[in-house]
Amino acid sequence: EPSKENSAGSVTGTAPSSGVSGTTASLSLTVTNTGSVAAPAGSFRSDAVYLSTDPFFSFDDITLFSQATTIKYPLAPGDSYSFSPTVSIPSRPPGSYFILFVADSSQRLPESDEANNVLALPFELFSAQGNLQVVSNTAP
Repeated sequence: EPSKENSAGSVTGTAPSSGVSGTTASLSLTVTNTGSVAAPAGSFRSDAVYLSTDPFFSFDDITLFSQATTIKYPLAPGDSYSFSPTVSIPSRPPGSYFILFVADSSQRLPESDEANNVLALPFELFSAQGNLQVVSNTAP
């Protein structure tokens, strides 16, 4: 069978450039079939969003969102699908991270190029810090 690119072809997305542990963030993701072959109806697809310390997807990244579904209609070359999850930002040490959008995260669709399935966006994580204030005191 010739190599082919299916629905996990090209990933575009938007995410905030920073966030605070324990809050939420609104994301947007679009996956386009950049190949020459349609992803057939009945194919299984999975998409996920991760928080990572580097711009490369690995299975130790922290899952922020994941969805798996069966494709109901063929996804023709050039066609796309989109979704906009709201994710919880986990409690992690403050610092520089990446939000990774990963199409075909389970790698079940046959493709000629798995490298174009990940979009890494820089993300600065801040900790939620309380603001303590003295409201009264008593001296001996």
